[in-house]
Amino acid sequence: MFIQKIKYYMYYLTRFILNDYLFIKLKYFLRHKKNPNLKNPQSFNERIAFFKLNSKSSFYTMLADKYRVKDYVIDKIGQEYVLKNLYVTSNPSSIKFEKLPDSFIIKATHGSSSNIIIRDKNKIDKASIIRQCNHFLSMNYYYWGREFHARDITPRIIIEELMLDSNGRVPFDYKFFTFNGRVKVIQVDIDRMKKHKRNFYDPDWNKIPVQFNHPNYNEVIKKPEKLIEMIDVANKLSNNLEFARIDLYCHLNKIYFGEITLTPENNL
Repeated sequence: MFIQKIKYYMYYLTRFILNDYLFIKLKYFLRHKKNPNLKNPQSFNERIAFFKLNSKSSFYTMLADKYRVKDYVIDKIGQEYVLKNLYVTSNPSSIKFEKLPDSFIIKATHGSSSNIIIRDKNKIDKASIIRQCNHFLSMNYYYWGREFHARDITPRIIIEELMLDSNGRVPFDYKFFTFNGRVKVIQVDIDRMKKHKRNFYDPDWNKIPVQFNHPNYNEVIKKPEKLIEMIDVANKLSNNLEFARIDLYCHLNKIYFGEITLTPENNL
């Protein structure tokens, strides 16, 4: 947490040196070894970088807010796809752990990879968890990559039911890349908390021979029984967006919404 805090302040201080345009251009160049076309973007990465600069809409801010987006999802596809909030707060010290179930997940509604999985609340260090939550709340994730739509999200902590399979593992994370409201690519993340693996598939569940940021999962992943419904859900949630990644879970043969990501991997 200390190292992450140092990195955060380094990114925070760059705002006094580089405006959003120069920051995004430099970060893009350092990763891709070429200058992005931010006036007439052509590639996928250029379009994401362009969007980061031009996502100055409260609508996009709402979509990126893990708390507020639930109302959008309920309106679009129904309550049954949304996990119930066990607790929501801007003051982690107010969390009443004794009233929560034995297992749950804690998330920052304004951040990325800001999660705490609790498998048995009787074995936790409550003070440490509160410190972690306060750490999450202290950061504005806009400064990590200058994603403008992330700048004005109200920082909150949200607690949800923890979904675990029969082996006690977090279920596969299905991420649907949609373009103009149609699923084109499906990313599957496996065992994210331990030995993170990642595969890609087309909408017909043909494996795409590509590796990105994490090793491939070499065992066969069966086509999900609910794949058609998941694709339909992703299409409906993104039907008014040029691009979005719709994250879904399939747990106990039911589909649950995860989040909507407008700039996956911060376009890097």
